Parts: sequence; structure tokens; C-alpha cells
Amino acid sequence: MFTSKMSARGYAEDYGFGEEEGGMGQSQADEEEDDWNIFSSSPSSSAPATTTPLLADKPGTPRMAVPASSLECSMDEDSSTEGEDIESSRSKRRAILSAQQPPDPRQVQAVAIQQRRAKVRELQSKIQQECLALCRSLLPLQRQWRKELDDPIPGLVSFDHTKQEERVRAKAPSSRVEPKMKRPLPHTHATAGATRNLSYSVPTVTDNTLKRSAKTPSRRRLHWRSNEREAIRRGILMFGVGRSEKVRNVMRGSMKHLQHGLGDIADCSWDFVRACSTYSDVRDRVFVENLLMRAGDLGIEVGPDVSERVGRWEKIEKSGAIWVKRIRLLDNLGHVIQFCASPETQEIAYNAIDTLDDSTVPCDWWTRQSDLALLAGIYRHGFGNYEAIKTDEEFAEAFRPAWESMEAASTQKGMHSNNHDQGTSKNLYERNSEAEFLSREASTDSWPESNVLTRRLKRLVEHLMQVNEQVL
Repeated sequence: MFTSKMSARGYAEDYGFGEEEGGMGQSQADEEEDDWNIFSSSPSSSAPATTTPLLADKPGTPRMAVPASSLECSMDEDSSTEGEDIESSRSKRRAILSAQQPPDPRQVQAVAIQQRRAKVRELQSKIQQECLALCRSLLPLQRQWRKELDDPIPGLVSFDHTKQEERVRAKAPSSRVEPKMKRPLPHTHATAGATRNLSYSVPTVTDNTLKRSAKTPSRRRLHWRSNEREAIRRGILMFGVGRSEKVRNVMRGSMKHLQHGLGDIADCSWDFVRACSTYSDVRDRVFVENLLMRAGDLGIEVGPDVSERVGRWEKIEKSGAIWVKRIRLLDNLGHVIQFCASPETQEIAYNAIDTLDDSTVPCDWWTRQSDLALLAGIYRHGFGNYEAIKTDEEFAEAFRPAWESMEAASTQKGMHSNNHDQGTSKNLYERNSEAEFLSREASTDSWPESNVLTRRLKRLVEHLMQVNEQVL
């Protein structure tokens, strides 16, 4: 008994269950002694109970005796915990090994295809829903538009585009129809005829009269294509700026469908002038600046918006300076026509033409009436359209020798063909001699070359503009 108590106290002291370290009092030591007494007084255990240290013997480590039953329970718990740890480590190892193995390409491709199909179906259903919603929202608007179209608008005049096109075609002379040869008027009426032609050529419809109407919308503000820019460029170089109706007729002759209004054509014409001024010389640039200042008073739209709609002009870097000179010539031609047709300045203009030197006279039969007809014909038919001027019946008296030579040439040609068909006794040399003589005679009275007429036109316009400035 004493030994048991001593051993219990010794273990308690060894493990520090005193008041200083463990905080255990005397009562706890007594209770431990009672426990050991119970173990020692047990009849079945004649020897002291076997104890097994819980911790391994290490230097400085307190030792404690633990009963064998408690040790067995702790070992069972440790073994179960260790088994769980081993199982979890094995499962982790299997997961790592399976992750390291490369996936099957066919399986990956099949999964990707399924995902894409699902996404496509989702997008398809979404788009269908949006389209249906949009169509449902447009139905009321469609009904409203139909109702507005059915109801007549107050103050709006109905317009038949077919009749308007027929009226324009009837006014515009067709180039396919051959003009009938007409006998020239007596020579005494030459001056009156030339004056009448100039009076008819005075501009009546210009950009001053551009107005928005219900029949023909003035501006549609559509973008210009390359072929449309080419067509309007030809019209501008034939008639100049400020004559949009003439330019529109030129465009209609080269295009099947014209989608631009008269105001759009006017805006595009002035934008062409602005673009050409960049490549012109100093003198022509001053003329263009004055011309553009006049465009603001005419209600013409000039600016970045118009330039963006029109687009870039082709070949303007190379030919812009030449085009500006042509536009200036045509603009001066309009002033010259008014100067010659006005009753106050008509006599001054005629005297100026008579005093002009004869270095640029196109041919021998050229007279003052021919000069007046040339000015009026260019203004009416366009620059370079000399064939239309020659065949114009109103200018027949001014170009009477040319008409007579054409009639004689056509008659002689018919006779020559008949003689050749009938097999006359004339040999080849005689026939060639007659043809050469007729050609020389026709060249004297025939129509001048185009470059000769252009040179004469420039000389007339320049001289008459100088006289007009002196009068003003």
C-alpha cells in the first residue's frame, strides 16, 4: 500500500501535477491514490498492474503510466484514422494519374460539336424571337402608311412621271434623226435672223429659278456614283455652271435612270468648280472665288456635306486647270450673248466684231452673221457640238455656203455613182481628176475644222468681253 502511494506520488511529481505547474491540488493526489488502491486491492490481481508508457522515453519528457485498455482503444482509433488517410491518399493519387493521361481526341471533338450545336440553336431561337418582335412592331406602321397613301394630301398636285418624260423627250432633239435640208433665207434677212437667234439663246432658266416643288423634288441628297460624276462632268464642260437643265439633259442622254434632282445637279456642278480651282493658276483661281461667292446668293449648297456626297473627281489632278479654263470660257460666253442680244449694246457688239482682225477667220465665206450664229449655236448646243450647229435650220442663212456645198456634194456624189454604175466611156484618170476638182472646190466652201472654230470662238469671246468691260 505504501509502495502504491509512493509510486502514485512519484508519477504525479514526475508529470508535474503539483500546484506550481499542473494546477492540481492535494485532493486530486488523494483521488489518484484511491484509484491505485482499488487496483492494488483487487483480488484478481496479486501483482501490481502492468502499465505502458504513452509516450516514448525521451530526455526531459515526463512519463505517465496508462492502463492497457486505454492504450488499446487509442490504437484502434489511430489505426482507423490511418486507414482513412491511406484511402484518401490513394484516391488523390488516382485522380492525379487520370488527369495526367491525355484525353481522347474523338471524345473532345464530339463534346465541342455538341456545344456548338447547342449555341447555334440558342442563337437561332433568339434571332427568331427578335425578328418576330420586329415584324409585330412594323405591322401598325405599315397599316398607317397604307392609310396615308390612300388618303389624298391637301395641296399636293398629282404628277405623272411618264408624261413628264415624254414631254422632255419631245423637246430634246434626237441625234438619230437626220435633219432636213432647208433652203437658206434671202441674204437681206441675215442680220435679223442672227439677232433673233441670239435673242432665243438668252438664258431663261438658270440656277436662279431652282425651287422645291411637289412635282420634281429639287434635292434628294443621294450619293453620286462614278458614272454619274462622269456624265455630269461632260455636261458641265459643254454648257458650264448655272445651266442645270442643260446638264441634266446631257446626263439623261448617257444614263438610263437619273436619280438626282435638279438641285443636286446644281450643287454637284458647283462642287466640281471648287475641286478644279485647287489645280488652276492664279488668274483662274480669282475667277472661281468670285463664282463661288455668287453661288451663295443662288441658294446653292456648297460645303463638306456636298463634297462627301459627290465623292472624288477622277482625273482632276491632271486636267483640273484645263477644265477651269473651259468653265471660264462658257461663263464669259453667257455674258457675251447678253451683250450682243441687248438692244442697248447690240450696235456696239456688232461694230466690235467688224473691227476684229481676220487672222482667225475660219474660211473665206465667213461673215459677221457666221460669228453671231457660232456664239448662239455654242450656247444652245454646247461646246464642241459643231455638227449640231451646222445642221440647225435656224442658222442656215449664216452658214449658207456650207449648206450649198453640202447639197452640191451630195448631188455630185449621186451623179458620180450613177455614171459609174452605167459604165460610161470616161476612163479612170478623168474620173479621178473630176473628183479631185470637186473636193478642192468643196474644201473652199465646206464646213471648217473643229479646232479652227474653237480658236475663232475663243477670240470672239475674249474680244467682246474686253469691249463689254469698257462699256460698263
